[in-house]
Amino acid sequence: MTKQYGLTTVVSLQDERIRKMADGEIFNTITNGKNTMLAYGPNVTVRDRWAIIAYLRALQRSQNATEADVPPEHRVELDKPTKPEPTAEAAKK
Repeated sequence: MTKQYGLTTVVSLQDERIRKMADGEIFNTITNGKNTMLAYGPNVTVRDRWAIIAYLRALQRSQNATEADVPPEHRVELDKPTKPEPTAEAAKK
């Protein structure tokens, strides 16, 4: 969608280059801007910038997780079937 408005350099945060980027470099980019990204340093507190980076890393990890990322005590739960969502019919009862 953003490319339709002229932002041709939009990169996925799941891009390997971004995943390998140091946290400090991301912090600097948020603070000072880079290429088409504006500087958000004046608008976002230092604490919130670090929180954004932590959230970004959690999203990246969730999309590239392996079984080894799951603590051993929780791996048993991976094999359990999930409970089906209640149907609209069941919700009426």
